[in-house]
Amino acid sequence: MKNEIYIHLKVALFVGIILNLINQGENIINLNFDALNYFKVLLTFFVPFAVSIYSATKTKQGLKKTESEIEK
Repeated sequence: MKNEIYIHLKVALFVGIILNLINQGENIINLNFDALNYFKVLLTFFVPFAVSIYSATKTKQGLKKTESEIEK
C-alpha cells in the first residue's frame, strides 16, 4: 500500500508540474509569486493524485472481477 501511494505521488508531481507550468507558467518563470493562485496550484497537484488512485482502484476491481469469472 505504501509503495502504491508513492507511485500516485510521483504521478501527481509529474503531471502537476506540467499543468502548473501551462496554467501559471508566466508567473512561475517570472518569479511573480504574489500573482499565483495557490488554491489552483494545490488543486492542480491534487487532481492527478486523485485520478491516479481512482483509476488504479477501478483497474484492480476489474481484474478481480475478471479473475472470479474465469474461475467459474
